[in-house]
Amino acid sequence: MVQAKLKQRLAGNFFANLLAQGTTVLVQLATVPLFLTCWGKERYGEWLIISAIPSYLSLADAGFATFSANEVSMLISKGDREGARRSLHTAWGFLLGVSILILVLAGVALLVLPWQDWLNIAVTGHRDAQLAALTLCAYSVLGLLLGIYGTIYRGAYQNARGVNIGNAGRILELVVMTLAVYFSHSVVILSGAMLTARAITMLVVHLDSDRLAGGLRMGLAGFSVAELKRTWRPASMFMAFSLGNAFYFQGLTILTGRMLGPVAVVTFNTTRTMTRVMVQFVTMIKHSVWPEFSYLYGARDLVKARKLNGLAFEITWVSALIFAGVLYFLSPWIMSTWTHGKMAVGHQLLLLFLVGAVLQSLWFVCSGLLMGTNEHSRLGRWYLGSTALSLVAAIPLIHFLGIAGLPWAMIICDSVLVPVALIEISRLLEQPLGHFLLDVLRLRHGVSTVSGYVHNRS
Repeated sequence: MVQAKLKQRLAGNFFANLLAQGTTVLVQLATVPLFLTCWGKERYGEWLIISAIPSYLSLADAGFATFSANEVSMLISKGDREGARRSLHTAWGFLLGVSILILVLAGVALLVLPWQDWLNIAVTGHRDAQLAALTLCAYSVLGLLLGIYGTIYRGAYQNARGVNIGNAGRILELVVMTLAVYFSHSVVILSGAMLTARAITMLVVHLDSDRLAGGLRMGLAGFSVAELKRTWRPASMFMAFSLGNAFYFQGLTILTGRMLGPVAVVTFNTTRTMTRVMVQFVTMIKHSVWPEFSYLYGARDLVKARKLNGLAFEITWVSALIFAGVLYFLSPWIMSTWTHGKMAVGHQLLLLFLVGAVLQSLWFVCSGLLMGTNEHSRLGRWYLGSTALSLVAAIPLIHFLGIAGLPWAMIICDSVLVPVALIEISRLLEQPLGHFLLDVLRLRHGVSTVSGYVHNRS
């Protein structure tokens, strides 16, 4: 019975992650033509800039949601419900306090500083831009608090259920966003609609998780300063990835708007979104194998861990090349159909974005092994440094190459991370790097590995 439940959970997690990535792609693909058709490039570009600012508030998580989910799951499996409750309430107390603080500070900064002038906001009125940014700050803070509820679902062995409710919430946001953009040109109405949808999701998750928890409920009764001090350092190492994402995504978006204007932001974000379809596919692979790496490494079964890692890497590099080839040749049709003929991208620029996406896919799938075994610290530091370097390098590159400087900055970042990730997984699995690369290039794992792995796990 236990094995049957385990198989059901694994299958549920796989399909939940598949749906999550499908939802992400749907949102990305649907919003671009919607905004271009209803709002135009200028207004859409300014919306991208405005919405990029509050996303930095997600850094306040400091890795506590991820660390808490792992910690609580391990404690529950040991039968230590009191320890799980203490860990959950400490993480919740920290996030709640920090969320209130940053919301106040962000609100003051957005009302006092002339950030609209700094970021070339012209079509959108300054007052509307302020109100929209403030509303999006509340939206980001709700997302921050929403993330910690995943801890309860994992502790109740209902991870797939939590992911699926989150997917439903994102689809709800897409629906209200579509209605707001179609019937209004107001960034205030749009941001308000998004905040309302997220608040509804928050309420549903709270009520549902409370019913599932069986004693493990959100609260502050178990908050412990000693627990906070103990968990601060390991939890904060996850923040390196969040901060790096802020540099890599929002940072480059804001820099593009500052140096090239809102129209260039639309071109940059649209091309990056299209070429990152392969990365979304790799994300599904990463999150599907992540729990199994934790199990295998904890059992010190390095042989199976090597096989699973090799299989994941093989699928990634083969599928990444296929995606890149298809996108390169079909991009004129895809871009014309997707944007209703309002945008086109040159082949050289597209090729640069595709190279960056392939490189990112290679190191990104490796990060699943490192994160699943809590051996992510070194890669996190390299990611933070590389993304900061790419942001700094983008300034002269944009100056000399225009918009083509942006994918070059991304290539610099990902070129550094690929060898770092490969070296780290080879060290962790005690496997010579040369042997690993030779095996995956020859596709040594393949279907036989899948069959053997499933048979042994059963």
